[in-house]
Amino acid sequence: MRGAPMRARKPSAAQLINAYVTSEGPVCDKFVQKAVGLAQPNQVSPFVTALATTSEFAREHGKCQVCSATKVVTRAITLL
Repeated sequence: MRGAPMRARKPSAAQLINAYVTSEGPVCDKFVQKAVGLAQPNQVSPFVTALATTSEFAREHGKCQVCSATKVVTRAITLL
């Protein structure tokens, strides 16, 4: 008898945030939270702060691509 078929794993919050920021451009925490479905805005901060410690992402004051407000945003860094 074979076991039950394996289900595809649901992407983690970190994976969803990474994909959203990469595809959307500079975006504020509020819209990251809404896009990935986290319950509280403060749940986003640890993930985007961790992303910003890598060479692929930056966290800085800038214009959010979604709400157009100037605030702290996270963006992917485009390597040439």
